[in-house]
Amino acid sequence: MLKDYIAALRAAGHQAEIIAVPFKWYPPEKVLDHMLACRLLDLSEVMGTPGDLLIGLKFRLSYSSR
Repeated sequence: MLKDYIAALRAAGHQAEIIAVPFKWYPPEKVLDHMLACRLLDLSEVMGTPGDLLIGLKFRLSYSSR
């Protein structure tokens, strides 16, 4: 599904990359630590190109710094 989504974005003339971040939903007391780690990632550029849109597919984008 994700690869099809990326292919559709590229077919529409957009540059798109998949960024996979390891994330564990367990144990429950560690979820906030993993969310903080994701927030600390600098996703302002990918492969030297500034990004203008980040589409999160696992959890709310409000947890991302971008």
